[in-house]
Amino acid sequence: MKFDGPSRGLGLVGIMLSFGLLFSASYPFTHPDKFPVACKGKGQLSCEVVNLLFSLGGPTLAALPYGVPGLGLLAVSLIMVWRLR
Repeated sequence: MKFDGPSRGLGLVGIMLSFGLLFSASYPFTHPDKFPVACKGKGQLSCEVVNLLFSLGGPTLAALPYGVPGLGLLAVSLIMVWRLR
């Protein structure tokens, strides 16, 4: 697989990464009773941001930091896969 330009393989990798981001974005919807989450260790800043967003707007707003990049990456990766057949 070559990485010097857009390729179908790179698009497939992007699709898999976007699934991981979208899976992370689903956590506030599937476990709303666990918020606010106790933040300790690595990723403390992102944890605090998600807690703040959950307190301001519920699970929908808390899913945005992972959902928006996940959807964007999915869209770009699907375009790469479909156009580079």
